[in-house]
Order: sequence, then C-alpha cells, then structure tokens
Amino acid sequence: MTKGSKSMFIIFDARGKFKKKRLLSFKDINIQKPCPHTVVSGKFYQLVENEESESWELVITAVSD
Repeated sequence: MTKGSKSMFIIFDARGKFKKKRLLSFKDINIQKPCPHTVVSGKFYQLVENEESESWELVITAVSD
C-alpha cells in the first residue's frame, strides 16, 4: 500500500512475530527498480539519487519507536 510518496512497511522481529506497520518514504529509480536500501538496528537506510546535484544521498529513517 502506498500513500503519496510513502509505502507501507510491515515490521517483524527476528522470530517472525509481527511488531507494527509504518508508512515510510520509499524512492524508486523506476517502477521496476527501487533505490538501494536496507534496515539495520531499527533504522531504514536508502540511497536516493539527487538529480539536481547529480549525486547520491543517504536517507536514514527510524522505524522503531
């Protein structure tokens, strides 16, 4: 599910137990290819291309409360 520029993420713990749902900004290079991303220690990391400066930017979003 998407809402504007945000996508719904369903978060589970390491044992597969449901924790929560979160809407997070998620960028795509195109409809078939997302920008590189990972989740580590409760943070969502994504490399996003800045077309104006022609560089890549690291966007970090906390996914845990």
